[in-house]
Amino acid sequence: MYPVVIRSAVHAPTRCALAITILLPEFKLENIACEEGKKRGSLQLLLRPSSGTDDVKPLAGLPPAEVAVAFLNLSQDQEWNLLTSFWERIKDPAMSSPLKKVAEQPNMNHQMLRDLALRRLYDLDPSEGTPIILEEIKHPHLDNGMFTVKGETLGVLPQKTLPQFDQMLAARIEDKESRTKGLDAQLVGRYSTNAILPRVKTVYETAPGLWDCVTEDGFVVYFLRVDPDYGVKRLAQAPSFCMTNALPAVIKMHRWSEVEPGIITRLDGPDLNRARQAAETLAEYGSTQAEKALWDRLRKFHEQWAERGNELSMRPGMRSDANEAVGFQFGLVEAIGKAPAWLLTDDEVTELENLTLGQEWDNVKQWHWKSTVNVNVSFAGDQTIASMNQYTATDIASLKAKLAQYPSGTKLWLNIFGSPDKVASVHAIIADIAAEHGFELAQPEPAS
Repeated sequence: MYPVVIRSAVHAPTRCALAITILLPEFKLENIACEEGKKRGSLQLLLRPSSGTDDVKPLAGLPPAEVAVAFLNLSQDQEWNLLTSFWERIKDPAMSSPLKKVAEQPNMNHQMLRDLALRRLYDLDPSEGTPIILEEIKHPHLDNGMFTVKGETLGVLPQKTLPQFDQMLAARIEDKESRTKGLDAQLVGRYSTNAILPRVKTVYETAPGLWDCVTEDGFVVYFLRVDPDYGVKRLAQAPSFCMTNALPAVIKMHRWSEVEPGIITRLDGPDLNRARQAAETLAEYGSTQAEKALWDRLRKFHEQWAERGNELSMRPGMRSDANEAVGFQFGLVEAIGKAPAWLLTDDEVTELENLTLGQEWDNVKQWHWKSTVNVNVSFAGDQTIASMNQYTATDIASLKAKLAQYPSGTKLWLNIFGSPDKVASVHAIIADIAAEHGFELAQPEPAS
């Protein structure tokens, strides 16, 4: 973290200016108008650099009400930066009022600020955020012609359904000129009851499988919830890696085996963009059958393009079929090489290297490994981020699952960066895995 200094500036008789200088390159906050009658003098706040502990008090030395007043005088970019980089330092009940004002502004140029302000408000005080969320569902703001509050944000309410919005949402998705159809599909998926199922099906079936990702995801989530058999059928026919709600939902329903064969079939489809999406979906969620299908598809691709391999490098004026093939091969090779469900041996990396054409070959040749594996772990807030060879893990569970795939006798070279308590916790977890699977642990000696 960087220090923040707030100090008063010379002011006119009826108003003062509060100059805020935040010693951070992207922050240039000066001469921020104060409300009339503010006292002269000097206010200073030094937000201490984080020590890695949780005891840094927000706003130490400055009344929260002062920060709340100053916040509304910032530009939208500056408000965004404070709500992202400094939220834990300014998080206080006094921020409820300015956050409400930001979320309720009729027009906003910043494409992400309204959504973030509403999320922060709900996090701070659900009783204050809930009415604004309900109002946003009724009347979504269109900033520069686009809805800017995400369905995920509007979906945080604890209610399983909101029947009072059924007819309104059905009418909105039926509107061919609607500019909020993607959002409305997500809201239908999250809150609508089966009372409007026939209407939703009618709209969806005007272009099944051809909706944009957000809209398709919302519709299919709704079907999985209120008509599971239909939802599973639709997901099998229209999978896309970016359907981040529908795909986990069908796995939780223990019906992935009904969906996977349809996704595998799409690997051989004529639309290479959708075939790539199928490959990426199988990489994220697929079984060992999916691994075999991905290898088979790559061998077919290699046979088709082997004599034209020199065309599979991005450059101006390249043929459209080669352009599509480059994207497809990238998705296919990344799916085989980085899937969480299986581990490539070094011999398999060699085979993958031999099957890869064009520029992607340079990436694959870096994936070779022997008995020593570098395991790098760092932390972003509460999230654990780990990498080993070409694999990544974004939580402890996926880290444990990937490490467990390495053969007995593997040497793990640990590089864990973070506070001592977090380092010790992750080290203990990896040590348990090592003991269970016969790994050898090593790590750099601490600096003297």
